Amino acid sequence: MTKQLEPETFLGLTERKALILILIISVILRVIGANSELWFDEIATVVNFVRLPLATLLHTYASANNHVLNSVLSHVSVEIFRSEQPWVVRLPALIFGIAGVWAFHLLARQLWRSQVALMGTFMFAVSYHDVFYTQQARGYSAFLLCDNGTRIDPADHATLESIRLATRGYTGSPNTLCADVIQPYPISHPAG
Repeated sequence: MTKQLEPETFLGLTERKALILILIISVILRVIGANSELWFDEIATVVNFVRLPLATLLHTYASANNHVLNSVLSHVSVEIFRSEQPWVVRLPALIFGIAGVWAFHLLARQLWRSQVALMGTFMFAVSYHDVFYTQQARGYSAFLLCDNGTRIDPADHATLESIRLATRGYTGSPNTLCADVIQPYPISHPAG
């Protein structure tokens, strides 16, 4: 009689439940400061870019302070909610930051066994810098999401299926998805 291997658990939770718990913690940490007053560079972004008509905004590259994707999405968010409240302007960064935790897990799961991947994901989810970038009306959380996304192995069919479900049928690779999303800004990494 052979003994069946039990699935790996993390703090007594299945991988899926542990990941959901980590994502909930991630959301709470990021939402807490999302409505605090805007910083100077965020105010400059709102005044100089987010308030522009969308057609003008898409062609305005006058300053490095304009993270185009984030400015466009903040513009759309402001139009939808008819408000320039800080949480509204920061909403795109919040969404990218939370998605970045999920992307980190997809990447970590390709590199390590479940428990190690979940521990790394938890550490990323509570990382001061990632939480800080996610609470800023800037494009840094999108850069982090796409940096993790471009490192996902496109040959890993389970990961690709997860991405397709999350992006409602997107058929390209993670690299193409990120290139499509933030095309004006190339992503580079010091290690190559």
